[in-house]
Amino acid sequence: MKKITSAVCLILLVSSSALAATPKVIYGQDDRKEVSEYPNRNIQKLANSVAGRVSDYSLYTSRISGFSDYSRTTLDEAINACPGERFADQPVLMSCTGFLVGDDLLVTAGHCMRSYSDCASNQWVFGFTAGKSLISNNDIYQCAGIVAKEEVSIPLLGTTDYAIIKLDRKVRGRTPLKFRTKGRVKNGTEVLVIGHPMGLPLKIADNATVSGSFGKTFKTDLDTYGGNSGSPVLDANTGLVEGILVQGSQDLSYGSCTSSRMDDGANEIVYKITRLKALQKLADDGKL
Repeated sequence: MKKITSAVCLILLVSSSALAATPKVIYGQDDRKEVSEYPNRNIQKLANSVAGRVSDYSLYTSRISGFSDYSRTTLDEAINACPGERFADQPVLMSCTGFLVGDDLLVTAGHCMRSYSDCASNQWVFGFTAGKSLISNNDIYQCAGIVAKEEVSIPLLGTTDYAIIKLDRKVRGRTPLKFRTKGRVKNGTEVLVIGHPMGLPLKIADNATVSGSFGKTFKTDLDTYGGNSGSPVLDANTGLVEGILVQGSQDLSYGSCTSSRMDDGANEIVYKITRLKALQKLADDGKL
């Protein structure tokens, strides 16, 4: 995830090591959209199966009311946002993104689940969208265990960065996302991403393409930030998951205030879902 100051890390309640791992950036026009405003209803439905990682400290669970409250730190407060920075008044809550692939199985980036501590000290929340003041306890899930994970980056050989986690119960009312099981995504394929940029409520970003494929990963010009790590990257036309967002370019510019950095090119790195052999085996064995 992106590089930010230690003070901001404390506000966001995210480990500095994770933030340093995968910076992101805006390419051309900012294409992030609220889920409710996205023009394709089918993509809106897919967003129901995307969750954000929230620290126990940031989430105040009430067993009596059936709803939970959460930390109200806004993006403006967290980064000292410059005037005009989008979503500055929205809360920052999530530190990573994940997506449902089975009744109780979630896929995220490996650097979002480095140890059992990451599993035990965070919850996974579905359906956290703009304007939500409380979170239903039915939408909050605990990580019950790490099924498989790997995080390694070797020059020339490429990046491997994934984790499959088991949730504490089956997810009701949300359909696991479908993913590519064979073949490969082609250059020029239109893609979109669903996730929690900078920890914000769920966003969909599109108007991007696959620009290069090399080994285990491919590049795109998706508009993503820290917090998007683990987000599903989907074929914009079929809705099929093509990979996991894991790395990218520096996304913020710092000075007297902080703003999104604009750039050209395509430097967001996506781990190909077909290279996640543990997930492919689960699919082959009919366990999803």
